Amino acid sequence: KLIEDKQLTSKTTQENIASLIDNYNDLSNKLDALMWDSRNIANSMNQIAHSTNVAREVDPANTETWNWVLNQLQSLFPTIKRMDLTVSELKKQIKESRDGIGSSNF
Repeated sequence: KLIEDKQLTSKTTQENIASLIDNYNDLSNKLDALMWDSRNIANSMNQIAHSTNVAREVDPANTETWNWVLNQLQSLFPTIKRMDLTVSELKKQIKESRDGIGSSNF
């Protein structure tokens, strides 16, 4: 309501509100970029795993090496998934917090 009715607030309050909105948008954009990065990392890891599986079939003499690579990738996937889930949760919390501005919560 403060944003919609500028006559109810001072210039300083409006500047503070604009600053909060800018900070929200900046943080939201950074979280979007982090989510994009985590998904690209997961995609790249999937491509490496696929290539490693092909290499294991083509070059069975190095199966131990290919298995090691696959095990390393498998150990990293949970971390990437947690990062993606954490970013999603943060975005949700920030959105809920921003949506609460101007309501009885503020």
